[in-house]
Amino acid sequence: MGGLDVTGYHIVNLLIHLANGILVYFLVVLTFKTPYFRSEESVVSSKKKEARNDRQEADVSSLLATHYSPVTRSSSHFIALFSALLFVSHPVQTQAVTYIVQRFTSLAALFYLASVVFYVKGRLASRMAGRLASYLLCLLSAVLAMKVKENSFTLPIMILLYEFSFFKATLKRKLIFLIPILVTLVIIPLSIAAYRQTSGRGAL
Repeated sequence: MGGLDVTGYHIVNLLIHLANGILVYFLVVLTFKTPYFRSEESVVSSKKKEARNDRQEADVSSLLATHYSPVTRSSSHFIALFSALLFVSHPVQTQAVTYIVQRFTSLAALFYLASVVFYVKGRLASRMAGRLASYLLCLLSAVLAMKVKENSFTLPIMILLYEFSFFKATLKRKLIFLIPILVTLVIIPLSIAAYRQTSGRGAL
């Protein structure tokens, strides 16, 4: 559509980059809602109650409770906003926006982040319908990310690490969520093998 006029290409690159920043924002917000941070909040609350019952240690305990206070809803959104702004404005992102050919990278990042966000949203969903919809969108985004660029191969591993870091469940339950995601690891090797086979036939 743009032909030799690069203006449209840069606008699309910028929009993709801004969408990535929005996904970073939601990823941070959702992370603060995971069981890991909920358990930290309950521990801090119990420490605050102990501090109130013991006046001799009130000063020290209140200082610790303040330092390790749980992340509130407003502060979690502020941290998420700061993280997103840092992601958007960091100089390391320059090529992804200014180089037309780097759209592969920013577009892969878009589907990469979307896959993680939908996975977390699905794990936090209380209703089965919402959980299933988010999970299907997670798988779709994972497939799209891997078909865009090969560096998305790490996506299932990142989701695996995220699951074991922030969610609490039995190993069997974790595997139910993770196995379909881990199966997507074969997409890139199969795509490369199919491309080489096709290229070999064309050369012959």
